[in-house]
Amino acid sequence: MNARIYLALARRWWWTVVSAMIAASVTGFLAVQTVPPTYEAETRMLVGPVNAELDTLRASALLVETYAELVHNDEALTTVIDEFGLQTTLADLRDDVRAVANPITRLLTIEVAHTDPTIAAQLATALGDDLIDALGPAVSPAGSLRLIDAAQPPIEPVAPNVPLLTGLSAAGGLAAALVLALLVERFSNTVNSRFELTELSGAPFLGSVLLRGRFRPTAADPLVVDAQPGSEASLSARLLTGKVGLASPERPSVILIIGSEHGDGVGELAANMAAIWGRSLGQTVLLDADDADGEATRLFGVSDEVGLSELLSNSAGATSSLVQAALFHYSDTLAVLPRGRLPLELVDRAAASRVVTELQKRGKMVVISAGPVHRSASTVVWARIADIVVLVAQRDATKRDHLRYAIETLQLTGTNIGGVALLERGWRPFSRGSATGRRSARPARSSVRDARRGSVIATQAAPAGREVETDRRT
Repeated sequence: MNARIYLALARRWWWTVVSAMIAASVTGFLAVQTVPPTYEAETRMLVGPVNAELDTLRASALLVETYAELVHNDEALTTVIDEFGLQTTLADLRDDVRAVANPITRLLTIEVAHTDPTIAAQLATALGDDLIDALGPAVSPAGSLRLIDAAQPPIEPVAPNVPLLTGLSAAGGLAAALVLALLVERFSNTVNSRFELTELSGAPFLGSVLLRGRFRPTAADPLVVDAQPGSEASLSARLLTGKVGLASPERPSVILIIGSEHGDGVGELAANMAAIWGRSLGQTVLLDADDADGEATRLFGVSDEVGLSELLSNSAGATSSLVQAALFHYSDTLAVLPRGRLPLELVDRAAASRVVTELQKRGKMVVISAGPVHRSASTVVWARIADIVVLVAQRDATKRDHLRYAIETLQLTGTNIGGVALLERGWRPFSRGSATGRRSARPARSSVRDARRGSVIATQAAPAGREVETDRRT
């Protein structure tokens, strides 16, 4: 991974990392609140005289360590337990008592920790007094022991350290989130960023599209570019559409848009892009050639209509009248050729070319939506007919192996890969509201579907030399 991929990883996981840190901090803070505070009182004592000869001072310095050890002896601690009636064991009290010896200053500090500040001060004072009583009168000035600072009940607890423990909890949450992110990235087999997509495909990157956001297509508003023209999804789709037009030296008239996984939203993306081209160039035709999913057909609610599969299976071929009868006019600038009701099996290139030729007569641009290469044998046929191919990968869904297979297959057939695009289907936090600029009504459609209720000859699969009549709304 290079620096750009790490940057993309950080942008993708920052919300998880921040959430983990906040959750760990709050959890740590609440856990600390359940721990009773601990107070620490101390008594300071001086070994030897304040001012004496050097030999006397040296002898006193040697005794400081000995006196510190006497503070922890079992007899002294047992006496304190009995005196104060402590509900604790000898071992626990020994852990709460600390004697610090300083041979340089000859100071002996007795520190006692307890949940009650008053008891902590009393215990420190009692241990100091017991040590003085145990030593008795000093034989020489070097062994004398006197009280310097008496223990006072502390005001602030020494534990738990709330800021420190909360910070450590946040650090632990950060570490756990980073480890999780690295493990997911390491063992994930999906495309996660534009840089990874470009590196795997070797093709120019055309852009990222947040197709849905908060928008959900309906029969009344199937396209986000019509329902919410000011949303981030619409703006990103228009930007991608403009870049695709610049991906070829000459303006392409037949564009194939294919995905890398089943149901990855490429049909919806192709429909929105076709609508954008229709407004800028004039009449545009969307051809749904996705034999694996047929998303564009379902999007416009024409799954029960005859279409491409009937045209390809008809013995007479795609005649002008049959193509015209199969077209569904979504608006004045966009017509759709549905997938059809019959299964789309292996497509004959000559038959597919005739369909595209007829569609070109009815639109300045033909946009073909096809299925993933690894799931559809006919996609390669449409790729050889198209002027330019746009390969779309869905973030965190498209498998790297499928993307590599698609690129290798298209390159093997000499397909003109105009570029790759990254599709994002989910809602992102802090993205602009999708309802910006929402239209109050769907765009005006041609009366071809709103008024037609007649019956025409439509193509269906039939034996050679025979056509079947079927009712169709036109």
